Order: sequence, then C-alpha cells, then structure tokens
Amino acid sequence: MTEKTEAIVRIGHADPENQQPYPPFLRLYEYADFFPRTITVHRGDTVNFQTQPFSFHIVALSADEEAARRAYPIIELNTDDDPAVATGMATLSFGDGAFPVTGGSVTGGGVIDKERGKGPPVVGAVQFGQEPGVFTGGDAVEVIGPTVGWDLDQRPATIDQLIVIDAPPGEYAFFDMLHPNMRGTVVVDDDQPVTTPGEADAQAEAQFQESRAQARVLETFLNGITTHHAVPGGRDVLVYVGAAANEGRVLINAMLPAQPPPVRPGDRVHFVWSNTSGTHTVGFARKPGDVVSPFGFVDVDGSYVGVENTFNAPPGVAPVPPGRSEPKFLCDPGNAPSGTALGRIDEVVNSGLLVGSEFGLDTASCWSVAITDDTEKGPHTFFDGVHPWMSGVLVVE
Repeated sequence: MTEKTEAIVRIGHADPENQQPYPPFLRLYEYADFFPRTITVHRGDTVNFQTQPFSFHIVALSADEEAARRAYPIIELNTDDDPAVATGMATLSFGDGAFPVTGGSVTGGGVIDKERGKGPPVVGAVQFGQEPGVFTGGDAVEVIGPTVGWDLDQRPATIDQLIVIDAPPGEYAFFDMLHPNMRGTVVVDDDQPVTTPGEADAQAEAQFQESRAQARVLETFLNGITTHHAVPGGRDVLVYVGAAANEGRVLINAMLPAQPPPVRPGDRVHFVWSNTSGTHTVGFARKPGDVVSPFGFVDVDGSYVGVENTFNAPPGVAPVPPGRSEPKFLCDPGNAPSGTALGRIDEVVNSGLLVGSEFGLDTASCWSVAITDDTEKGPHTFFDGVHPWMSGVLVVE
C-alpha cells in the first residue's frame, strides 16, 4: 500500500518588508497566488492549503472552475432593486460563493453556511479544531473558505487547512472565488512521483521574487502620478485605490499616494480602482468606524445594515426581508454620487463597494469628489472600508 503524504500549498506569501499596515506606512502587499501553483499527489493524499498571515481567500476545488463559479457566484448584480446612490448602477450582493460550501456540485446544491462570510471555514482548519475536508472529484465542488490569515484575537496568523484528495486520476482546479485570476492545479496520478517539498519551495520562491519585484516598480510609478495638467483650482488629482502587479498575482493594498497634493476650490479628486480584481471603498470621515461597513444585509424595513468587519466571528443570523425566503446579503451601496462636493471635515461621504472588471459585472471603477468654496479647509481623511489601514489625507487649502 502506498504511503499517504501531505503536500503544502501556501495561499499567499509572507513579506514582512512590504506588509506594513500600521502607521506610518499604511501599505500591504497581498499575494493573490498559490505557492506553488501546481502539485502532483496520489489518491488519498492530503493537501494543506496553508493560508498565510495578512490574507483573505475563499478557496474552492472543482474539475471545472468555470462551472463552479457559475453555480456559486461570489458577487451578483441586483438588477431588480433601485440603483446604487454612489454609482447610479445596480447594487451588488453576495452570492453563495462568498460562503463555505460542503458537498456542492457544478449544478449547485450542498450545505452553504451563510453565517461564515468572514470565517472561520467549516472544514479542515487545524487551528479551529476542524476535521479534514474531502474532495472527491467528478462533479464535486468544495468551497473551503472563507479562510483568513488572522487568529481569533485578530492577530495575523498562519492557518493550516487539510483537504484529503480522494479523487480519480486526473487534473483538478483549485482557485480563489475572491480573486478571479488566482488558480492552480492538483494532478492526481498514482504512477508519478508526488511533488517534493524541495520542488514546491523552489517554484514558490521564483513566483514570490517575480511578483514582489514587479509590485515594487509599480508602487513607485503610481506614487509619482498624482495630477493634473492644469493650474490649482482646475486640476484633476488622481488617487489609485490599490493596484495589482504580475497579472494580478500581487495586490498593493494602499492608497497611492496616501498624501495627494493639496487641493483648492475648483479641483476634482478621482479615485481609481486600477486593480481589476480588487474590492474597495472610499469613505471620507473622521475615523474608519464612522464609515458604514461594506459588508451587510437588507433589514426587514428594506434598509442596509453593515456588519462589523471582524474576522472569524460569525455575525449571527440575518433577518429575512418581506417577500423573500432567505436573507439578502448586500454590499454597501454608499451615500454619495460620484462628483459630490466635500463639505465639513466630519461629514461622511462614501463611495460604497466597487469591484474590478475581472468579476464580469457592469459596475463602476472610478468615483470622484469635488472641492468647492463651501468645502471646509483642512485635512479630510479617507479610508477603505475593506482594508481599513488603506487611508490617506486630502488637504484643502
């Protein structure tokens, strides 16, 4: 009998030099990649999908990634609702792919735990005392996330998640619902040697070095593009709400730049979602907690209720609105149309959640504010509700 082994596929990568979400840096490289992207195992082997600190992923396994994404979409358009205030376009809601799915298939079904949108997962997580999950191949779909690189005390941590690959010989996809370009392959072949730790580490290191080098170049470049082609009082100032390098394999979770040039009445500030697989908000407020959470649900009276952005802490059961058979999970639609004039420093002006084009949705990727004579002079702080360390200060002169 062939001895069963455990292979490690790291989800994300540690990079202390560039993972500095605390002041004054307010930046973090998140590696939206599997390390390595391809492994060979024997049937019955276990794969440890090891989530690295500072990362948030919703990993799934299937023989057919496209069919799995259709069966369990992560974000959907609410075309029957009123348009979002901030964009004038359809609001966004969370689909079944945003939650753990056990025993799913390419035609849907399975057990979908909608109380775990921010973790912990339901199978395989060693640090949470869970039994290993199982992937059987065929038409099976297992969504083993959301898995986050934080512990129960909200500290960055490594999370080991064990999945037994009990699938017939063949090639199977593992991919991240949350990052559309993030995917890898597990090859089940009892006649071939399994991927050794040394082989896996060598491939992972090459991937890491390539992504980090490209991210550094891009970050420097975007920090240097801020304006304008006009005199003060008629400028267009650019702020990039995050960015992505190496085909989306490393995300620069920072406002670029965090300190835009000072602005005057007549100027406009454009916030650009340049990361095509990114999910961010921009909210002007005194502090991050003053901006509504981008993750929430529809209350019984039809209003939006944000859920506190705390990892591995299920928020409880959302109410079922009238006329529906289940809760309706919603992304923050914001409170201010693009082009809104900033007013007082303590006034909340919020874009709501915008997502990149890789999600395949007809939605906005830019949101702007205007500076007028009525805009209070001084520092106006802005935040990303998804990544609260992503912040910056716009000084109005």
